[in-house]
Amino acid sequence: MTACYRRWHKVDIPSDNISPRTGHTVVEFNGHSYLFGGTDKNSRQQDMYRFINNGWESIPATGDIPPRRSGAQSACHGGMMYLFGGYDGKDKNYFNDLFAFNFTTREWKEIVPNRVDENSPPLRPPARTDHCFVAHGDSLYVFGGYDGQLRFQDTHCFNTNTCVWTCVETKGEKPTKRFGHSGVVYQNQILIFGGWDGKDTLNCVWSLNFENKTWTKVEEPVNDENSGNLSNRLSNIVFGRQSLFVPQSRYRHSAVVYQNIMFVFGGVDKDHRRFGDILVFNLDTCVWAVHQFGGYAPSARTFHQSVVIGDNVLVVGGYDGKQRLNDMFSLYLGPLSPAPLQEMAASVIRRNKELTTSLPPLIVETLVWTRDASNVLRGGRKDLQGCTACEVYQCSFETGICGACGHNYIQHELIRDDPFCESWQPEAEFADSRQDAACSFSDCTEIDEAKKTDKRGSGFRAFFNLF
Repeated sequence: MTACYRRWHKVDIPSDNISPRTGHTVVEFNGHSYLFGGTDKNSRQQDMYRFINNGWESIPATGDIPPRRSGAQSACHGGMMYLFGGYDGKDKNYFNDLFAFNFTTREWKEIVPNRVDENSPPLRPPARTDHCFVAHGDSLYVFGGYDGQLRFQDTHCFNTNTCVWTCVETKGEKPTKRFGHSGVVYQNQILIFGGWDGKDTLNCVWSLNFENKTWTKVEEPVNDENSGNLSNRLSNIVFGRQSLFVPQSRYRHSAVVYQNIMFVFGGVDKDHRRFGDILVFNLDTCVWAVHQFGGYAPSARTFHQSVVIGDNVLVVGGYDGKQRLNDMFSLYLGPLSPAPLQEMAASVIRRNKELTTSLPPLIVETLVWTRDASNVLRGGRKDLQGCTACEVYQCSFETGICGACGHNYIQHELIRDDPFCESWQPEAEFADSRQDAACSFSDCTEIDEAKKTDKRGSGFRAFFNLF
């Protein structure tokens, strides 16, 4: 499935399908969203739903159904949804129990942990709510949270094979005590963002490496124009800023990962300002940006949930400062057809050396050529003479020369498949003509249509006016 633009869409579901709620959990399994619990206007809940055919289907679960709660967290592994922690509100009970829901049998089971050894009692993390809870490999990880008196900065791991909890002895500086933060998994690490430490809401990102158990504070690249590190400058150009973007601090937001991007939506700060923005964090370059999408956007909210289903991110429920919500919104994140104007224009420039002289060097070095945060070229490009020694190479912008073969960066990046005319073949190494048998770049229909619908600011005009 593809689309020609990205915009919010309100999912049309019956208003009384589920009660408006906060503090619920939502997970994805086999392309469907599953919702458990939370708080509505009456009490904490222990109900379970599956979203199907534009509506929430109530699941008559059996077995050891978890007590009513909100603020619990859930994660999926091995055909099961695991649920840990939470708070029952009325009786002021905080939980440290662990339940597993079998998606096939629709049966709940309370997981009683085993002993580490015969001489010690079974271990459990302290009871808590508003923590993060993620799955990686055969293990489930818990970090942070709140028990009504204390905020935590501990890390616990549950092995789903041995059914044993362990307190993880981590290395490096730990994140401060917090709750209401988000936690996502990318490659071999968990990344947490935001939260509330009791005095301030937070806006920092921390990562815990699952292999060496080391915490690291994730820093955005330094904005130094002399360093050759242009990933941060690229973000500034694309979104019309003159300095690095710093996200506003928040807690009780939501975060999901799609490909190599962490999407953060909503939340609230210590002054009770709620957010309706989408923050975008590139997990490879560690650069923040903020996106504004059109369409029917969700209201600013907190204590909601987000989940990725296929190429879409869904936002479900929450609190907007006046009332609890039971609405759902969808945002498409997949490939666009036709390709975005920026990608199409950059692709044409890569094939036409003479066009680079008409653009500011900073535009050429960031929007046209693709480099990572270390100024290393990526993508397996080769020059017109078939140089294969330079698929990954270091090239200084001061000299523009590759140390591996002596070619310049234009030669290295001149050839790349185009999304709208893959069969294009140049007649000569640096042909003056912009035409070939497959496509006339001077009047390419896709580019003309994209120019008409592009809504970005004047910072792009020099970039696109060539077409």
